Amino acid sequence: MMDACLQDTEAVLERERQTLLWVRNKATKIQRLFELSRSAEDACRRFDKHAGMGVYLRWQVTSEEHNHFWIHVGGLIQVSDGAIDNMSYYLCVTRASDASDVQRHLRKYHFDYANPRVRAKRRSSVFHLQYPGKLPGELKGDDFDDETEERMDAWLEEPRIFYLPMSLALLLHLAFREFPDQYTNRLCEDGEWQSIHVHRDQQCLILPYLEKCVEVAASPKKKLLWDVTCEPK
Repeated sequence: MMDACLQDTEAVLERERQTLLWVRNKATKIQRLFELSRSAEDACRRFDKHAGMGVYLRWQVTSEEHNHFWIHVGGLIQVSDGAIDNMSYYLCVTRASDASDVQRHLRKYHFDYANPRVRAKRRSSVFHLQYPGKLPGELKGDDFDDETEERMDAWLEEPRIFYLPMSLALLLHLAFREFPDQYTNRLCEDGEWQSIHVHRDQQCLILPYLEKCVEVAASPKKKLLWDVTCEPK
Protein backbone atom coordinates (compact mmCIF):
# COMPACT_ATOMS: atom_id res chain seq x y z
CA MET A 1 0.00 0.00 0.00
CA MET A 2 1.23 3.51 -0.83
CA ASP A 3 0.08 4.75 2.58
CA ALA A 4 1.64 1.94 4.63
CA CYS A 5 3.78 4.56 6.42
CA LEU A 6 0.61 5.80 8.19
CA GLN A 7 -0.79 2.47 9.38
CA ASP A 8 0.52 2.85 12.94
CA THR A 9 -1.73 5.71 14.04
CA GLU A 10 -0.39 5.90 17.58
CA ALA A 11 3.19 6.21 16.33
CA VAL A 12 2.22 8.97 13.86
CA LEU A 13 0.49 11.01 16.56
CA GLU A 14 3.27 10.45 19.07
CA ARG A 15 5.86 11.78 16.59
CA GLU A 16 3.75 14.89 16.02
CA ARG A 17 3.32 15.38 19.77
CA GLN A 18 7.08 15.14 20.31
CA THR A 19 7.69 17.67 17.54
CA LEU A 20 5.25 20.14 19.12
CA LEU A 21 6.82 19.76 22.56
CA TRP A 22 10.31 20.32 21.17
CA VAL A 23 9.31 23.45 19.25
CA ARG A 24 7.48 24.85 22.26
CA ASN A 25 10.39 24.24 24.62
CA LYS A 26 13.03 25.67 22.28
CA ALA A 27 11.01 28.67 21.06
CA THR A 28 10.20 29.64 24.67
CA LYS A 29 13.89 30.42 25.19
CA ILE A 30 14.01 32.87 22.25
CA GLN A 31 12.13 36.09 22.93
CA ARG A 32 11.62 36.99 19.26
CA LEU A 33 9.85 33.64 18.72
CA PHE A 34 7.19 34.44 21.30
CA GLU A 35 4.34 33.93 18.82
CA LEU A 36 5.69 30.53 17.78
CA SER A 37 6.11 29.51 21.41
CA ARG A 38 2.62 30.66 22.35
CA SER A 39 0.91 28.96 19.41
CA ALA A 40 2.87 25.73 20.06
CA GLU A 41 1.83 25.83 23.71
CA ASP A 42 -1.80 26.21 22.69
CA ALA A 43 -1.50 23.28 20.27
CA CYS A 44 0.07 21.11 22.99
CA ARG A 45 -2.84 21.81 25.35
CA ARG A 46 -5.39 20.79 22.73
CA PHE A 47 -3.54 17.70 21.51
CA ASP A 48 -5.57 14.48 21.87
CA LYS A 49 -3.72 11.28 21.02
CA HIS A 50 -7.02 9.42 20.71
CA ALA A 51 -9.10 11.85 18.62
CA GLY A 52 -6.31 13.34 16.50
CA MET A 53 -4.51 16.66 16.15
CA GLY A 54 -5.31 20.24 15.22
CA VAL A 55 -2.30 22.56 15.06
CA TYR A 56 -1.81 26.19 14.08
CA LEU A 57 1.67 27.75 14.44
CA ARG A 58 2.80 31.22 13.41
CA TRP A 59 5.84 33.46 13.61
CA GLN A 60 7.18 36.65 12.07
CA VAL A 61 10.28 36.57 9.91
CA THR A 62 12.83 39.20 10.91
CA SER A 63 15.26 39.01 8.00
CA GLU A 64 15.71 42.08 5.79
CA GLU A 65 14.79 40.07 2.68
CA HIS A 66 11.44 38.99 4.11
CA ASN A 67 10.61 41.98 6.29
CA HIS A 68 7.02 42.02 7.63
CA PHE A 69 6.45 38.42 6.48
CA TRP A 70 4.46 36.06 8.69
CA ILE A 71 4.67 32.28 8.32
CA HIS A 72 1.66 30.15 9.21
CA VAL A 73 1.86 26.35 9.51
CA GLY A 74 -1.18 24.22 10.19
CA GLY A 75 -1.81 20.52 10.63
CA LEU A 76 -4.89 18.37 11.03
CA ILE A 77 -5.16 14.64 11.75
CA GLN A 78 -8.59 13.06 12.16
CA VAL A 79 -8.84 9.56 13.63
CA SER A 80 -11.73 7.12 13.53
CA ASP A 81 -11.70 3.62 15.05
CA GLY A 82 -7.96 3.89 15.59
CA ALA A 83 -7.15 4.70 11.95
CA ILE A 84 -6.29 7.96 10.21
CA ASP A 85 -9.23 9.14 8.09
CA ASN A 86 -7.84 12.53 7.15
CA MET A 87 -4.42 14.16 7.35
CA SER A 88 -3.68 17.63 6.04
CA TYR A 89 -1.02 20.33 6.43
CA TYR A 90 -0.63 23.82 5.04
CA LEU A 91 2.05 26.47 4.70
CA CYS A 92 0.87 30.05 4.27
CA VAL A 93 2.87 33.25 3.83
CA THR A 94 1.31 36.62 4.65
CA ARG A 95 2.66 40.16 4.74
CA ALA A 96 1.51 43.33 6.45
CA SER A 97 2.24 46.65 4.78
CA ASP A 98 4.01 49.52 6.50
CA ALA A 99 0.76 51.48 6.57
CA SER A 100 -1.52 48.74 7.91
CA ASP A 101 -1.49 45.71 10.22
CA VAL A 102 -3.88 43.84 7.92
CA GLN A 103 -2.02 40.88 6.44
CA ARG A 104 -2.23 40.01 2.77
CA HIS A 105 -1.98 36.36 1.76
CA LEU A 106 0.93 35.88 -0.63
CA ARG A 107 1.19 32.10 -0.91
CA LYS A 108 -0.59 29.08 0.52
CA TYR A 109 0.20 25.44 -0.15
CA HIS A 110 -1.83 22.50 1.03
CA PHE A 111 -0.34 19.01 1.63
CA ASP A 112 -2.94 16.26 1.88
CA TYR A 113 -3.28 12.60 2.64
CA ALA A 114 -6.36 11.50 0.70
CA ASN A 115 -7.30 8.20 2.28
CA PRO A 116 -8.53 6.14 -0.71
CA ARG A 117 -10.59 3.92 1.59
CA VAL A 118 -12.54 6.97 2.80
CA ARG A 119 -12.66 9.29 -0.21
CA ALA A 120 -13.99 7.11 -2.99
CA LYS A 121 -15.70 9.88 -5.02
CA ARG A 122 -12.64 11.09 -6.86
CA ARG A 123 -9.35 9.39 -7.59
CA SER A 124 -6.32 11.42 -6.65
CA SER A 125 -2.81 10.66 -5.50
CA VAL A 126 -2.81 9.43 -1.90
CA PHE A 127 -0.26 12.11 -0.99
CA HIS A 128 -0.62 15.33 -2.96
CA LEU A 129 0.04 19.06 -3.07
CA GLN A 130 -2.62 21.67 -3.82
CA TYR A 131 -2.55 25.42 -4.35
CA PRO A 132 -3.99 27.32 -2.61
CA GLY A 133 -6.58 25.12 -0.89
CA LYS A 134 -9.39 26.56 1.20
CA LEU A 135 -8.49 29.07 3.90
CA PRO A 136 -8.99 27.72 7.44
CA GLY A 137 -10.67 29.89 10.05
CA GLU A 138 -7.41 30.99 11.65
CA LEU A 139 -6.37 32.69 8.39
CA LYS A 140 -9.55 34.74 8.17
CA GLY A 141 -10.90 37.67 10.16
CA ASP A 142 -10.02 41.29 10.83
CA ASP A 143 -6.26 40.63 10.76
CA PHE A 144 -6.34 39.38 7.16
CA ASP A 145 -7.24 40.65 3.71
CA ASP A 146 -10.82 39.45 3.14
CA GLU A 147 -10.44 39.25 -0.65
CA THR A 148 -7.87 36.48 -0.59
CA GLU A 149 -10.05 33.52 -1.52
CA GLU A 150 -11.49 35.33 -4.51
CA ARG A 151 -8.10 36.61 -5.65
CA MET A 152 -6.46 33.19 -5.35
CA ASP A 153 -9.46 31.34 -6.87
CA ALA A 154 -9.50 29.02 -3.87
CA TRP A 155 -12.62 27.30 -5.22
CA LEU A 156 -10.51 25.45 -7.81
CA GLU A 157 -9.24 22.23 -6.18
CA GLU A 158 -7.32 20.83 -9.15
CA PRO A 159 -4.63 19.92 -9.89
CA ARG A 160 -3.77 17.61 -7.04
CA ILE A 161 -0.06 17.13 -7.60
CA PHE A 162 1.66 13.85 -6.75
CA TYR A 163 3.85 14.60 -3.69
CA LEU A 164 5.70 13.13 -0.72
CA PRO A 165 4.15 12.33 2.66
CA MET A 166 4.26 15.31 5.01
CA SER A 167 4.63 15.80 8.75
CA LEU A 168 4.83 18.74 11.12
CA ALA A 169 8.61 18.46 11.47
CA LEU A 170 9.18 18.17 7.71
CA LEU A 171 6.97 21.18 6.95
CA LEU A 172 8.45 23.33 9.71
CA HIS A 173 11.97 22.52 8.52
CA LEU A 174 10.99 23.50 4.99
CA ALA A 175 9.58 26.81 6.26
CA PHE A 176 12.64 27.51 8.41
CA ARG A 177 14.95 26.91 5.43
CA GLU A 178 12.91 28.89 2.90
CA PHE A 179 12.38 31.90 5.19
CA PRO A 180 15.48 31.93 7.40
CA ASP A 181 16.42 34.49 10.01
CA GLN A 182 18.81 34.44 12.94
CA TYR A 183 16.16 33.12 15.32
CA THR A 184 14.62 30.23 13.40
CA ASN A 185 18.14 29.27 12.28
CA ARG A 186 18.83 28.38 15.90
CA LEU A 187 16.01 25.85 15.69
CA CYS A 188 16.61 24.27 12.29
CA GLU A 189 20.38 24.01 12.78
CA ASP A 190 19.98 22.33 16.16
CA GLY A 191 21.46 18.82 16.00
CA GLU A 192 18.64 17.36 18.07
CA TRP A 193 16.03 18.86 15.74
CA GLN A 194 17.71 17.51 12.64
CA SER A 195 18.54 14.02 13.89
CA ILE A 196 15.61 13.20 16.18
CA HIS A 197 12.73 14.95 14.44
CA VAL A 198 13.44 15.70 10.77
CA HIS A 199 15.59 12.64 10.01
CA ARG A 200 13.19 10.44 12.02
CA ASP A 201 10.25 11.51 9.82
CA GLN A 202 12.32 11.01 6.68
CA GLN A 203 12.93 7.43 7.80
CA CYS A 204 9.37 6.73 8.92
CA LEU A 205 7.44 8.48 6.12
CA ILE A 206 9.48 9.38 3.06
CA LEU A 207 11.79 6.36 2.83
CA PRO A 208 9.06 3.64 2.72
CA TYR A 209 7.02 5.74 0.30
CA LEU A 210 9.95 6.23 -2.08
CA GLU A 211 10.83 2.53 -1.86
CA LYS A 212 7.30 1.73 -3.00
CA CYS A 213 7.57 4.29 -5.83
CA VAL A 214 10.83 2.71 -7.03
CA GLU A 215 9.22 -0.73 -6.89
CA VAL A 216 6.32 0.46 -9.07
CA ALA A 217 8.49 2.40 -11.53
CA ALA A 218 10.82 -0.58 -12.01
CA SER A 219 8.03 -3.13 -12.37
CA PRO A 220 8.06 -5.14 -15.63
CA LYS A 221 4.26 -4.80 -15.62
CA LYS A 222 4.74 -1.15 -16.69
CA LYS A 223 2.48 0.25 -14.01
CA LEU A 224 2.06 4.01 -13.81
CA LEU A 225 2.86 5.79 -10.57
CA TRP A 226 -0.20 8.02 -10.76
CA ASP A 227 -2.52 5.02 -11.06
CA VAL A 228 -0.87 3.08 -8.25
CA THR A 229 -0.75 6.05 -5.88
CA CYS A 230 -4.53 6.39 -6.22
CA GLU A 231 -5.19 2.81 -5.17
CA PRO A 232 -6.12 1.75 -1.62
CA LYS A 233 -4.01 -1.42 -1.93
